[in-house]
Amino acid sequence: MVMNFFYMQDPLVGGYAPEKVALRRAIALAFDGPALRALQFGGYGVPAQSTIPPGTSGYDPAYKSEMSDHDPARAQALLDLYGWVDRDRDGWREQPDGGFFLGIAYGPNAGEANDPRFALPAFDRLFERQRMLPDGPERDAVMRQAKNLLVAYMPYKVHLHTERLDLVQPWTRGYWRHPFMREHGKYVDVVPAPR
Repeated sequence: MVMNFFYMQDPLVGGYAPEKVALRRAIALAFDGPALRALQFGGYGVPAQSTIPPGTSGYDPAYKSEMSDHDPARAQALLDLYGWVDRDRDGWREQPDGGFFLGIAYGPNAGEANDPRFALPAFDRLFERQRMLPDGPERDAVMRQAKNLLVAYMPYKVHLHTERLDLVQPWTRGYWRHPFMREHGKYVDVVPAPR
């Protein structure tokens, strides 16, 4: 069986709220399972409809679910429906935003994203408040207060935000570096070099 999982306690993709479920389902619908099967497994493999594999009790070859679907249009519609929208029309859905990075100091995230186990109730209240506010001056002011607390209490010493330089050959198609993903090279397509 080949699968990926979502860490259900992750502040971005975890949880059981409708918008979190919609996000996971949209990611699953956007994943191109047929291409994975064709390119990585030479076309071999039974498209999975559940976690129960062929040859075991509970497996039903007639059972069909969304599990094997590749439907980017439906994925986009789910994201739109549950508020994962591209507010500034830059091609990115804005809910994984700057507030996400404040989560590394949020007390309840101790032992998960909060490695130093920082626990300051005043910071936690600001973090929770900024999550409820729409982008704008009020949210920016709350986030500034939270940043100031992180500077004052220093659970992290942030040294710099890295920049990367990429050299791309003319025969590389569709190259664009994701601002946060580290292993993006496996998604780049190339055509044969001109002779």
